[in-house]
Amino acid sequence: MSALDRLVLLCGAALAITAAMSCSSKRSGADSEERSTRPASAPRQRAPSLAGPHALNARAAFDLIATSQGALLVRAAPDGVRALALDPDGAPHGREWRLPTTSAIAVAAAAGGGRAAIAWVTHTANGASPATASWATFGPDTAEGFAPPREIRAMDLPAWQAAPAARARGLVSLSAAHDGTLVLTVRWTDSDCSAQPGHCVRYARQVIGAPPSGSRRGIEAMEVSTPCAELLFGGVWVSGTWYDGTCTDDGRPTSNVWVLRPAIEYAAVTPVLAGCTPRGVAPVSDGAVVIAECDDGIAAASLDLDGQVRRDVRRARRLLSCEGGRMQARIDATGAGGTLGLTLDAPASRLEAMLPDDVAPAGSRAAWTGEALLIAMPRGHVVVLARRRCVSGRIDAR
Repeated sequence: MSALDRLVLLCGAALAITAAMSCSSKRSGADSEERSTRPASAPRQRAPSLAGPHALNARAAFDLIATSQGALLVRAAPDGVRALALDPDGAPHGREWRLPTTSAIAVAAAAGGGRAAIAWVTHTANGASPATASWATFGPDTAEGFAPPREIRAMDLPAWQAAPAARARGLVSLSAAHDGTLVLTVRWTDSDCSAQPGHCVRYARQVIGAPPSGSRRGIEAMEVSTPCAELLFGGVWVSGTWYDGTCTDDGRPTSNVWVLRPAIEYAAVTPVLAGCTPRGVAPVSDGAVVIAECDDGIAAASLDLDGQVRRDVRRARRLLSCEGGRMQARIDATGAGGTLGLTLDAPASRLEAMLPDDVAPAGSRAAWTGEALLIAMPRGHVVVLARRRCVSGRIDAR
């Protein structure tokens, strides 16, 4: 049985999350109308100074998300997990929240409906018995205060993945709906497979910040026998549909996208871009786009709200431009597939994979605040912020 077959067999279990998240799709029509009718903001000609740079405990241990008030920069710093609210231009806004811990190796964040969740992975080298665990908290997306941190799961990671030199993403991801539902996906354990003989990596998905009776509802025992080094490559919510990306490698990497529509009790898994290493999944107005790096360049697959592939773009160029006073991210095919485009209007997160490398290098995070495109980039042991705006019909990097 292939890795994809095992994923398909687990689709039925995915529907258990329906009751905990069914309200997330009720506003989908209103959300789409809001995105389509919102007028373009007039950018300020002189933007304030950006926040940063900020120290990191591990190179990949940061995230940047759009919020109702601007953006939120979350990072694992040497002295703890920190969250800094930013205004729409990327300037610091208020005090930085800090949770003291010196052992965080990965973080993720998501915001929707005025709420935000932060998740992180800690690793402590206790001699022959190292301890690794995932944690989460939630609160208003202004970072004015968060609930007491809660340990989600003890994690059983291979020694190489917890080593300082190999601390990369792929352990934890978060996504959020417009009604404030917050969903965590976390790599859990390496153990015997439940569906067949052999060794598997398990990962779990659950709602964060729900009542105790619902907080652990969801997919509790998803598994793959051939995970990529970075198992999780991101998740987004669009108009009532959740998209969660995992990478499997049966000799060549494949992006597998879990597609969940709780309102109609629908679940599916869609494999795309075989032979290419996933770079991320981004939201578009009527679905999601998976972007990957292939031997012959960048490729992208566009999925509709049911997870069906609408377009497969190969040997693509990623472009950023101003059209009619609005910023546009576009993927143009030099091979087959045509063009995929996204006009940046309402605030949005998880945009980095849509952007050219000279704007958002690999490993970056990018969010549109409604006024500016903010990019967080790792440089050594710090994360730095950059900004792009439309000014007089041109991209302005000041």
